Amino acid sequence: MSMIANTELKIFQIISEPTSIKTIAKTMGINNSTASRYTDRLVKNGLAQKVRKGKKVFVTRSDSVHAQELTTFIREFPNLRISDIFSYSTLEILSVIKTEKNVTQISLITGLSKTKVYKVINNLTKIGVILKSRGYYVNPNHRVLQKFIDVYFSYLNFYNLKVIEPNSIILWERGHEFLFKSKHPITHKNIHLTATSKFNQYAIQIFTAEYYYYHTNHPRKLCTSEYIIHTILAEPQSMRNNMYACLLYQKTMPKDIFQWAKAYDIQDHIKVLMEFLEKRKKNANFVPPWEEYRAMAEDYGVMKNKVKI
Repeated sequence: MSMIANTELKIFQIISEPTSIKTIAKTMGINNSTASRYTDRLVKNGLAQKVRKGKKVFVTRSDSVHAQELTTFIREFPNLRISDIFSYSTLEILSVIKTEKNVTQISLITGLSKTKVYKVINNLTKIGVILKSRGYYVNPNHRVLQKFIDVYFSYLNFYNLKVIEPNSIILWERGHEFLFKSKHPITHKNIHLTATSKFNQYAIQIFTAEYYYYHTNHPRKLCTSEYIIHTILAEPQSMRNNMYACLLYQKTMPKDIFQWAKAYDIQDHIKVLMEFLEKRKKNANFVPPWEEYRAMAEDYGVMKNKVKI
């Protein structure tokens, strides 16, 4: 599935009531076959549905959550040109600034150049969609837009994954990126092995019947800090997962762990784990008793690496 094109958005605005392809084509100034192609894409993206009345077929907005949220956004902000907002790069940026982030962090997460990020943010700031404090964040008055983006990407991610591996389960997602688990090995250009499934390369042997993967459209390699963070995100309250995350951290001591923790919005969680390793004392429900962790850490030879925050 692909992102929404401007023509599709204009058609979506037209079909608040069941509308024929002929009427859509006439209103848009396009031929019937082109109108039919764009409405089929709206249907595939879960934004429209076809209804039959007698022998005639009409197109109207679907009752999906993201179609309802888009309808609400159009109704509440009729003066905003939605074509200014629904470009791929704009949706990418809006999907990551639910919490305040600076340009460097946005660029790191989205894979967009800083120049592109500045350009998009400047345009969104001018129309009041984004506000600035120490970093950038979505205007609280436009939270309905944020909600649409969340549920729309979730819809796309679900169906894109089902094409690749029908029995997989998404564990965490943001924008088009998502963490998932599968019972089968997968080879795909946009999917990378991650979390505990990568621990073997660090000589930390973990036996599991599941594979953990991370989907991203960005042409980049995952780093050690991300393997640690994905292990946590797979099951944040799991004592086992947090213990494994601590093992890999103490084994490798990546210097960029807090940078990536901020990117994934789990800096507070990472700070708790760092304090656990530094003070050698249980400090949260999701970490194991220190003696239990120490026994495993000694088995893997990582206790010699002392952690200081």
